[in-house]
Amino acid sequence: MAEALLKKQVSEHKLEPVIVESAGTHALDGNQASSGTIQSLITKNALLEHFQSRCLTEEICQQAHLIIVMEQSQQHYINEHFPFCSDKVRLFGTFLLEGETINILD
Repeated sequence: MAEALLKKQVSEHKLEPVIVESAGTHALDGNQASSGTIQSLITKNALLEHFQSRCLTEEICQQAHLIIVMEQSQQHYINEHFPFCSDKVRLFGTFLLEGETINILD
């Protein structure tokens, strides 16, 4: 869901060539978005076309300029498993209110 919403914002604010991709710290490769997720996105006028889940890998971390996570536990996971990219990891909630950390359950 976060991928679709961020892609919508990138498009609306004409931030191309920003590339938005998602990968989960505990995702199973190849799963489709749930019907509840798709319905929720429709109400927000956001699309999630051709989505298939994938697990975060070392290669994805190396290629990313910025890694945005929803939960602090995901940030800790990345820092532990991919310490070379810990300086790229940001908690999404920190973009919402300056000076505060908001944990958004994923």
